Amino acid sequence: MSLEENCPGGLDWAWYGLGECIRSPRDKVSVAFGVLSIASWFMFGFPQIYENCVRKIPDAAVSFFLLLFWLLGDLLNFVGGFLTNQLFLQKFLAGYTVVIDIILWVQYVYYLLLHKRRLKRYVKLCDTISECVFLCKCWFRFLGELENEVAEDENFKSGEEEYAAVKSPSPSTAGKALATALLGVLTLSFLPVSLTNGGSGPPGPSVHAQRHLLETTTSDPWDNFLPTVGAKVGYAFGWASAVMYAFGRLHQIFMNFKRKCTEGLSFYLFFLAVLGNTFYACQIFIKSIDVVFVVTSLPWIIGSLGILLFDIIVS
Repeated sequence: MSLEENCPGGLDWAWYGLGECIRSPRDKVSVAFGVLSIASWFMFGFPQIYENCVRKIPDAAVSFFLLLFWLLGDLLNFVGGFLTNQLFLQKFLAGYTVVIDIILWVQYVYYLLLHKRRLKRYVKLCDTISECVFLCKCWFRFLGELENEVAEDENFKSGEEEYAAVKSPSPSTAGKALATALLGVLTLSFLPVSLTNGGSGPPGPSVHAQRHLLETTTSDPWDNFLPTVGAKVGYAFGWASAVMYAFGRLHQIFMNFKRKCTEGLSFYLFFLAVLGNTFYACQIFIKSIDVVFVVTSLPWIIGSLGILLFDIIVS
């Protein structure tokens, strides 16, 4: 598409790079918010990746369904970008967010498996210690009974036998010493075995989702509303991804209330999401408030402004 044919007097970098016709001050403000939104979404995943490396508890802090719905929503964005032939920047941003989602998933699964191995090892160790304690109790109970029997027998011994018993170690004392030694050997033989059996623990109104920023849009009449199959598919994808982003955050809110804390969950992850969605909504409404334009952008408006409250609650 030629700049002079479609956007005479516009900024060439914005036309060819972002698909935006920038001529008026209002257009410039709109695209500025779009760039800020893009920057926010480029950075949003890094705080949580870092938090996972430091805290090492993403499996306990981050909701499984938050990661699942984020990944599904971003995959819809990525596929929709190709189906509707979006600009390179929109395709790249969609692919980038999918990569970030995959990194978060890898961390989640890695620490989940690691903690399961550590828990299994701990349970085995506790079982072994419990067995040792049980054997100790049984052994000393046996020794107590043995002492009682010996004491009863000694009541019938003569004074000379009692004198001889004083001169030499009593059977009970020798038996107790032997039992203690055997118990020590038995305990030491159990512990090494247990210790070696385990391991250590979101687009100008893109036709597909809220993370696709700075798309070329026009105030078309209603008869041109979603004129192509690709536009219809992208619009449907936009609604689907908005629903997924909302449900993922709802489950994270539920999980935070259940844990009664947010340890291991980065505040800046959702802070940057709030900024990205706010900047994106500002871009849309500064660009145009034409009814057809707003309805065309509705899935992404809902997917940005509609989940702001959820992001604020989570963070």
